[in-house]
Amino acid sequence: SRCVPDTSPTGLAHLCFAGLGAHVTRRTADGYEADFTYLAPLTVRPGFERYGAKATFDAAARPVSIWWSHGEKEVRPGDAAWTHAKFAFRSSLLTGVTLKDHLAATHLTIAATLVSASRDHLPATHPLRRLLKPFTYRTIAVNRAAGTLLAQSLQA
Repeated sequence: SRCVPDTSPTGLAHLCFAGLGAHVTRRTADGYEADFTYLAPLTVRPGFERYGAKATFDAAARPVSIWWSHGEKEVRPGDAAWTHAKFAFRSSLLTGVTLKDHLAATHLTIAATLVSASRDHLPATHPLRRLLKPFTYRTIAVNRAAGTLLAQSLQA
């Protein structure tokens, strides 16, 4: 059987409330939103659509609309562009979480700080440094490769 992405409204809510976007979905006065419009200024290769979208949900976690940054319009369920707006939102969510939360926060900030602190302030035989070693192993090499390969996409 082939893998087909769930494009139903329930799938979008699941992605934002129990999936990859759960940690960025915020309560608003009218319900909830997951905002990745900050990605709109990023440069993309010619022929590709710009990133950036914001999904809004009502208080019962039902999709209300998606602001589609590239199309510069708000799209609602049932609109002709709804399926495309959901795709743009999912693409923006995956890219935003990968760049901001995973690359910048986890690798370049937390992991780099942990490996630097343990190397700079603990002798090689210190029990805490030895405990941290499996969690910081190859952090410097991974971050260097990320800076070379992934962070280039952050240059606008």
